[in-house]
Amino acid sequence: MVALSIDDVLEDIQRRWGANAIQSARQIVPPTGILSHDGTVDALVGGLCRGKVNAMSGVPTSGKTTLAYHWLAAAQHAGERIVYMDINGTFDPAYAAQCGLQIEELMLVRPESLTDALWLVRDIALSDAVSLLVIDAVVLNARLEKLVLGQMTLLALTNVAVTSAQVQMTCRCESWRKHSQAVVGCNMRLTLTRHPARPSGNSIMLDMTFA
Repeated sequence: MVALSIDDVLEDIQRRWGANAIQSARQIVPPTGILSHDGTVDALVGGLCRGKVNAMSGVPTSGKTTLAYHWLAAAQHAGERIVYMDINGTFDPAYAAQCGLQIEELMLVRPESLTDALWLVRDIALSDAVSLLVIDAVVLNARLEKLVLGQMTLLALTNVAVTSAQVQMTCRCESWRKHSQAVVGCNMRLTLTRHPARPSGNSIMLDMTFA
């Protein structure tokens, strides 16, 4: 079986689901800068489980999105082909670019419902053209354990823990970092609450700077 290119996947999904179902993020905004990623995360987590459901949860002020954007930028640099599924409609391409994401290389999906999202996950996984799929949703526990991902890694960004995730991380802002009374970042505690090969409950502190 010949693996499809990312352009083939884009054309096929747009034909079946409509022109607005998936698009190149470069159509929204060009990249504006790169920041470095704190490598101590790897010491705690040891990497995501390929072909499995991984989750990072935290409230909107936890620093979760900033950490995720930096993590995805590092994954792009390592050659991962990424699709970002924005169920909440909150993806900020300008901020993502400031965090280091190469927007012109990122495919952005905005499904109309969670049901459509799950069908799109199946189609994307079957294409073999994507190695990392990110799903950004407030809550995401529906039927994830039944998804056949193949070699594609799924990373869910949610407000609450995902019960079906093989790897579960939680983010919590312990304190704000300020400069001249303006909030410029946070001191985040990242806790590994579930992992098939690592002890649960360990955590690290990260100094997150808002790009």
